[in-house]
Amino acid sequence: MDTNDILAICSGSLSVFGSLTIMMLNIRFKEYRNHFFRRLVFLLSIYDFFQTIIFLFPSTHDSLCSVQGYYLIFNAHMPPHFSAIISYLTWLNLAHNKPIYQLKRRLNYLHLFALCFAVICTIFIGSLGQISRLPHTRWCFLTHESWILVFYIILWIDILISMTCYFLILKRIRQSSKFIRSLDNQKTIFKRSRDLKIQIRLSLVPLIVVLTLIFPSIKRLRAYINPRSKSLTWLNICHHLFNPLQGFLDFVVFVLCSQYSRSKLKEMLFCRGKKQLAVLESPIRENYSSDVLLENSQDSYVIVSGSEYDNGKNGFNGNTNSTLSSIVGSDSD
Repeated sequence: MDTNDILAICSGSLSVFGSLTIMMLNIRFKEYRNHFFRRLVFLLSIYDFFQTIIFLFPSTHDSLCSVQGYYLIFNAHMPPHFSAIISYLTWLNLAHNKPIYQLKRRLNYLHLFALCFAVICTIFIGSLGQISRLPHTRWCFLTHESWILVFYIILWIDILISMTCYFLILKRIRQSSKFIRSLDNQKTIFKRSRDLKIQIRLSLVPLIVVLTLIFPSIKRLRAYINPRSKSLTWLNICHHLFNPLQGFLDFVVFVLCSQYSRSKLKEMLFCRGKKQLAVLESPIRENYSSDVLLENSQDSYVIVSGSEYDNGKNGFNGNTNSTLSSIVGSDSD
């Protein structure tokens, strides 16, 4: 067992731990299970788990090796597909204020499309040639480098879609930040949205997919251009270190998204008071003449009339009327 195998086993063990933790938290706690975007990460962790198991424990039997090869192709397609789905839905939620129930309806169709597309890609790539072991690797896959290149091209199309949505998300967040800063002369106060934080962290998912695929893609591209070229040591190390690590990195994103729970948000808003609010110009005055920028019951940014604020003690009453459309859409269930 060489250094690359040890790195792969360590990274794969962390990935299995992260994937299993995400699945157990979603099964055990209703709060995690009900959240829309965290449920996407839960589905992603299922594919990460099985892909890591196949990567770490390849079969030595020829027939079973072929089955593992087909399943590995299918399972390797799902994380890029899901990263594209997460980026696309996050962009719709942020940029176009799409309600969460509409996104849930689209998720069912997108999930079905991702499964069908992965099955079609698996059948197509598997029909190109015999499934067997690659040289210098321990797991099942295609034999010709040109066929492997087709596999990676399909994955990078998904990544290109994800990165495009990721760029649009960052652009929208920057525009929203400028808009909030422009309200300074209107004596407003600003509180960061829990959902906006979650969506920003979920934009890390396509970056994780890029990190796990960039090194094997470079390795296969070098082998396709020059089949006789020697493998680089640093490239092999990065390949075996980051390729099985996706489940653990998704677990990190899951934890970052989960720390802003609804109970903590209420505690910050009503118990800790003004210490948790970022005051842009001045605090609320007793005559309530200024407008207040806070979150409404649907977790989106709105401008509400200062008269709707009940003396800073009980928060908003039940009749808050927004006078400005939300900057970002709702993300709560």
